[in-house]
Amino acid sequence: MPDNNPLDPVRASHEEEFFHQKNQELIARLRHQLETAERARALETATGIHDRELMSWLAELGITPENAPVLHLVPLFQVAWADGAIQPAEKELLEKAAAETGIQPETAAYAAFQELLKAPPSRGYYDAALIYVRLVLAALPAEQADGARENLQSLAGQMAKASGGIFGLFSKVADEERTALRQISAQLESRPASGDLMKKL
Repeated sequence: MPDNNPLDPVRASHEEEFFHQKNQELIARLRHQLETAERARALETATGIHDRELMSWLAELGITPENAPVLHLVPLFQVAWADGAIQPAEKELLEKAAAETGIQPETAAYAAFQELLKAPPSRGYYDAALIYVRLVLAALPAEQADGARENLQSLAGQMAKASGGIFGLFSKVADEERTALRQISAQLESRPASGDLMKKL
């Protein structure tokens, strides 16, 4: 006669629970991959940037067509967070830049903007956003791209100076902010970092 181990039903129950959990994890992972791929396709359509790898990266970071406008401000956030905190004068400049970018309250882009004010994004978020901005600039006519690039670098320089004193008066740019400015310049330009910008700081 076969042995009837009283623990067999317990083992069977645990095995069933284990495989059920694994199936649920697999389903959740597949669902996440499908949602990310769909969001990446939507981003590609909305932005006109046909770089599937970058769009997938941005989608993984939570970027959607609705909140994508905040990416244009990420270089400014990189400078503002360089010393570990956003100062009142920096926040004022960021809010002004957001308004000029067309980021309005009660929108997904504004909600993303508020999150960036609360805590610095990851290194990957910075990198992906800078690559995105560079590709956007590359798609513009040369003269328009140069103007947009210079405007962004100028704003980043103002952000660095605003971290001290009263609205930046008598302030000096910290080493951390200089480093952030160099990284931004190097990413936005195909040529070396802007010497003119750095000489002014």
